[in-house]
Amino acid sequence: MKIIIQNRYYYPSFGGVENSLYYIACELTRKGHEVTILTKKLDKDSLDVEKTSEGFEIIRYDYRIPKILFFVDPLFHYNVSKKKMDELLKEKEFDLIITRDPVLGLASYNCKLNKIKLLYIPPVIIKYSYVGRIHLKKNIKRQIIELLGFIRFYLEGKMQQILLKECNNIIVFSNNIKSQIEEYIKNINKKKISVIPPGVDSSFKIINENTLFEKYNLSKETKIFLYVGRIVNEKYVDLLLDAFIKLDQDSSILMFVGDGAELNELKRKADKFNIKNKVVFAGYKKNTVEFYNLATYLVLPTKYEAFGQVILESLACGTPVIGFRNNKHDIKVATDEIITDAQTGFLCDQFSVECLSKTMEKALQFSNNEIEYNLMKERCLQKAKKEYTWDKFTDELLLLCGKETD
Repeated sequence: MKIIIQNRYYYPSFGGVENSLYYIACELTRKGHEVTILTKKLDKDSLDVEKTSEGFEIIRYDYRIPKILFFVDPLFHYNVSKKKMDELLKEKEFDLIITRDPVLGLASYNCKLNKIKLLYIPPVIIKYSYVGRIHLKKNIKRQIIELLGFIRFYLEGKMQQILLKECNNIIVFSNNIKSQIEEYIKNINKKKISVIPPGVDSSFKIINENTLFEKYNLSKETKIFLYVGRIVNEKYVDLLLDAFIKLDQDSSILMFVGDGAELNELKRKADKFNIKNKVVFAGYKKNTVEFYNLATYLVLPTKYEAFGQVILESLACGTPVIGFRNNKHDIKVATDEIITDAQTGFLCDQFSVECLSKTMEKALQFSNNEIEYNLMKERCLQKAKKEYTWDKFTDELLLLCGKETD
């Protein structure tokens, strides 16, 4: 088949969505399909067309608007991407469009697709992911930026709503996202929604030597709680730090790997509570394998998470995970679909500092039993290896595309 995969961002931009495009493209190419990735140029030096060593093609289109118009970006981007898709569809007869982007996906839907199938893999459901993003502060400029940002998310949300209704198939990584779609769009054809867990890159694995112990002057007996991701309000990183403050820190540290707007605030709080020597801010790291291997537990403190690719990365490195259980009300996560309590990690039932702190304390005590903890690590490894591969994901995707959903 001739397949086009879409997203506004791709390498050298890095993130979970960008990584998924790469692995899906690699697997589909390996299985004999002709794959093209469509994305925008990140800078003026980007090539229009690039053939990768893995065998698939990348086509990049020009897109620039003044920064001051960021809040109407979806409207401008829709027009540019539709024009590009019209051009591509005239040049080549594609069989399948896989989109991870509501703007490019809707633009494609409004082209003359004829018999071309349109498959949407939503990273998040925008309506729910925006909850809690607006934090009104005294700074008027910041308030205005946040409110304009809300306009942008509203526009993208409306585009996503139409795309969810009109595309041929929807693949979601978790039942969490499936239930959100069904709640959001009451009359949607449920038969066209399929849950297929993603894969995890083979580079995430147990390593024999770890240079980070020496780099951060850590003892191998130290218990390390790890956070990997953006340091921003909507990830509730402040709640994680507050939970750690309540712990006995004699034998443990908290490590943040990532960057973002709340980084300085976390540093100030660590200083205020005199725990600067117990909290490590490692910054953004492109390669996180050593950090997962360093950690005793990965902690995911969010209350909204469509899936949580960091969970799979952690499991593949044999590191158990601590997170919240989905209650389908104010906590919408997939953590409890992946993690089994007391088997591959620990789950919190209430979204609070106290509950997270108690769960971290429980996990801390559990890790002192070396035999039981090592068994937990082995269960993590086996789960990642057996259940989460991109080979399996693309096999199920291709099987699905051969089925009718009407």
